Amino acid sequence: MNSVDSIVSQAAHKRAALVFHMVTCKITAALGSAWLPGDGNQLLDEIRNFCRDNLASLARRQFALKLRCGVNPQGGATLTPSLIGKLRKADSGIPLIEVSNGLTVISVNHLTPKPDEDSRNAITDASAGCAIFYYEHDKLCSIWAQCQRISELSPANWLRVGIASTFSRDAADYNEAAKDHYRNEVKHGQRLNHWMNENDRILKRADPPKLSTTESIFHHSLATWLQLMLPPHSVSVKDAEKGSGDCPDILIADFGRTYVIEVKWMGTNGSTKYSWSTIWQGIRQSKRYAERSPQPESTCVIIYDGRDLNSFESFKEQISEEGIAEFEEYQGEVMPANGICYILYLHSGSASKNAKTKK
Repeated sequence: MNSVDSIVSQAAHKRAALVFHMVTCKITAALGSAWLPGDGNQLLDEIRNFCRDNLASLARRQFALKLRCGVNPQGGATLTPSLIGKLRKADSGIPLIEVSNGLTVISVNHLTPKPDEDSRNAITDASAGCAIFYYEHDKLCSIWAQCQRISELSPANWLRVGIASTFSRDAADYNEAAKDHYRNEVKHGQRLNHWMNENDRILKRADPPKLSTTESIFHHSLATWLQLMLPPHSVSVKDAEKGSGDCPDILIADFGRTYVIEVKWMGTNGSTKYSWSTIWQGIRQSKRYAERSPQPESTCVIIYDGRDLNSFESFKEQISEEGIAEFEEYQGEVMPANGICYILYLHSGSASKNAKTKK
């Protein structure tokens, strides 16, 4: 190994050690006294080595390990790739293997997600009061504790997947990344100049020379953010100018899972006006995408709302503490399984003044 390779290897080793430390700290914080740091960290390290040493044998054998530290069962079998293979064949569900230090098997169960349910929902429920290592395939594993996903990692080197910046997120958290974009770029027009007449709340019809429609202004800004903040090469974008038939505005594909985003807007740009029917249209489109093969893990409709503040506030109980209207059903139209619709209000100087006047 030459000096450059050695330096790179050492840097990767240090990053992996730091990630391991962060993961164990998060598990301890989530589980409290239910997690014994000494035994628990040792068990987690044994699992890390097991995956690294058996990566070729494990291949795409999906399984989950329930971690029980500080237990010394007598006569239990030792975890092996062949045992996992047999369990995969024995049942159509995900093997949930309870292991203790030394990778001794305590018990075996299977998680069987409900029809149309994301397998991660079953993992979330199973991690109540314990820590779970979920091996999805040879390029992705995740760690859960107390119904929270602690981290997503590469089994080969124990490095986090898709780290890029302060706002970087895993592909599965694409909807949270979209909200990051709204908060940091769009909400108060911090970076995105979408108003033609802010006082009268009239949106731009276009942003020459490249963006020729109001929708393309929001679409381009969101897609650019996601391409920066999600794992490399995971975001595919429809050409909002030329159109690409009946296909999603933004498609996110990562480690065999896909996610769909449909972008829309409400308000007026001086010549066109969109309001409530836009919500129904967005939900119906997301349903069509959800029925396709391969079926996406989830769909998200994002609607940038340039109407007046009273119209947005009519959503009432759907508005979260961070000021985003979120719902899975709107007046009879229901989002697909694991789908969500966000209405993102576009603040303006005039809206702020009106809010102050109301007070």
